[in-house]
Amino acid sequence: MYLKKHSINAIKSYCFNENLYYIKKDTNKNDLFYVDKNYNSLCILSDEDKFQEVYSIDDIVYVNTLHGKEIVIDNKKIEGFDLYFNVISFEDGQYLAYCMERDKVTNQKSTIKFDFRKNKIIWRVDKSSGFNYIGKNQFFICFIDIIKELSIIFCYNKINGELLWQFDLKELGTYKDVLSIETPYGFEKFIGEWRGQLFVGLSESLIVSLDITNGKVINKWDKINPGTTLLFSAEEKLVGLGGIGYWEIDLKTNELTITYLSEELMKQNVRGINDLNIYGVTDAHFFCAADMKIPDEPDHHIGAIVAINRQTLKIDWKYVFDDSQGQWTTLSEGPRIDNAKLYQLDSRGTLHFFEKEVDKIIV
Repeated sequence: MYLKKHSINAIKSYCFNENLYYIKKDTNKNDLFYVDKNYNSLCILSDEDKFQEVYSIDDIVYVNTLHGKEIVIDNKKIEGFDLYFNVISFEDGQYLAYCMERDKVTNQKSTIKFDFRKNKIIWRVDKSSGFNYIGKNQFFICFIDIIKELSIIFCYNKINGELLWQFDLKELGTYKDVLSIETPYGFEKFIGEWRGQLFVGLSESLIVSLDITNGKVINKWDKINPGTTLLFSAEEKLVGLGGIGYWEIDLKTNELTITYLSEELMKQNVRGINDLNIYGVTDAHFFCAADMKIPDEPDHHIGAIVAINRQTLKIDWKYVFDDSQGQWTTLSEGPRIDNAKLYQLDSRGTLHFFEKEVDKIIV
């Protein structure tokens, strides 16, 4: 299905559009490179500001630095902004960013909607967080204060920044943790928006849907990992994988179905699917990071990529990483897929490149 073609060591962060971009780890600096179709690495920028993370949307690549400045690479033109671009969207033919801004005098954080082509602030609100979601007509922030044990979701009008509603997670009550202590639910992630509902993943394996017009709770589902749950709008369902299980929530009926993959995983010598928030999805397969059993080494495992058929839930393909030097490779995140290529970052910082085989199974 896929063949391994190349690998690069000491990767700190990577993303792709027409080319793959990555930040190279170094004790003194972190240079930014891109990789051409022949796997040649070319340095674009040498670190003067401690590059932290690289990511992309459409044809633009962004770089977070240690001091918050973003560098935009757009047709080889480089500009810098003293903002943290939390999330970026393409709206009405414009590239717009929802950014964290910090007042240099008061140190107060706020969120702004910013048109970086025009270098213009569209609106500003006084809440800020690393947890954000852009809906069809709304923008959502989950503001978290650990000291005060606050987790509040704020919903804003995307056009003018008007606050529409807020939802305090304390309204959901508490659950008993492993020490039987009553604990308020914590925020994990925004899953997505579908037909007037916002799906939110919370701690203790809970997913809730909120009415997008007023923030009221519509439905709840528990005993599933929200971190690995995805929204498939066209199929009208939420889907997730992790451990030895696969689950679906039919959004038309609100029915939750859990299928255990123990027999198939055992047959393939797979200990379990990693509970990672990133995995690749095609029309036919889920591509997931997994742990393979090691004969006579019950306390260790080898990292692997598995392709699980979305119809049969069988493993159609797997790639097991080499342990020939006695260094068992584990995976810190799931694989990412871009057209005919698959990328996998391992826990030692090595990025592995795979290409789809010609005249094989089409995914």
